[in-house]
Amino acid sequence: LLHLDNAELYMSTDESQALRSRSQEIVDTLDATERLDFRPAIIDNLDEATQVSRLIARDDGLYMLNITDGVVGRAVLTDEGYLMDSTFQCGPGPYGGFIIGSLVDIAAMPPGNDTKAAVLGIDANGNMLRCIPGEIPDAALLEPPDINWGSPTKIAVDSNDLYVLDPQTNAVWIYRGMDVSQAPRLFFDQQSPSLGDVIDMAVDQNDLYLLHEDGHLTTCVYGALATSPTRCKDPEIFTDPRPGRQSGPYIEDAFFSQIQFSPPPEPSIYLLDPQTQAIYRFSVRLTFDRQFRPQEPIAGSPASAFYVNRGDHAVYLAVGNQVYYAPLP
Repeated sequence: LLHLDNAELYMSTDESQALRSRSQEIVDTLDATERLDFRPAIIDNLDEATQVSRLIARDDGLYMLNITDGVVGRAVLTDEGYLMDSTFQCGPGPYGGFIIGSLVDIAAMPPGNDTKAAVLGIDANGNMLRCIPGEIPDAALLEPPDINWGSPTKIAVDSNDLYVLDPQTNAVWIYRGMDVSQAPRLFFDQQSPSLGDVIDMAVDQNDLYLLHEDGHLTTCVYGALATSPTRCKDPEIFTDPRPGRQSGPYIEDAFFSQIQFSPPPEPSIYLLDPQTQAIYRFSVRLTFDRQFRPQEPIAGSPASAFYVNRGDHAVYLAVGNQVYYAPLP
């Protein structure tokens, strides 16, 4: 492939293109790479200033957090593609006596929840917004922890429990049963891992995955009993069985920016490498399985968000001011 790059500076021929295609197929096989046919999902591009920082795909629509203004947009599926829902409200403003700031993160609400909310958002002051298609959002103040909030940055919902990451106070807080009227419980025991550079997190029952800015992971197992305290491993080890690769705290040539847990029947951990627009899939014990990439790099910029929806067997990728989707193999 390197020789082809040099040769095609002078001339590209049918033979060189065929050789490139065959060579790339072999490299993809060695790298456990599957090329997906990504196509634009939104019928019209989003506003030019839009930067999607979080994607959620549900049966009732595609939800996109625009980090430039802290507003969540919703698109609904039509025969032609996803069409923006101009009636959907989910962003900063006054709601029933609460003033909600720009949302910094969102999470999918459990199906069939009592509030009928599709997504849950949080601002940097610990205010919560439940966003409901066709209705005015429901706002609430999260009862702060004893040490008060620093600056919450990420949330996750698992088994109807709400997890809040606050790197400034080096904490992950749990609201059991989504009861935000009670003070939360600290996920950790006496010792907490260093969270100052954590940029994302995912939760699978008692397992917590913390993604650091340099691409390595910290994993923690919640200790529900006094005789079994919460245990953390930092750094966690990625197992990479590919030929010529080594297991370790990093995946060679990959720098991850987002993490997602996908539940059974195929429980998996997905990680986004924005520069290569690649989505890596691992087992819950972080053994590498495969990676998904566009057939050709999507022009514009690095990927800013992704979502793997096992329900409709599709993967979504935000690049620039557009969201793309592709069927999963």
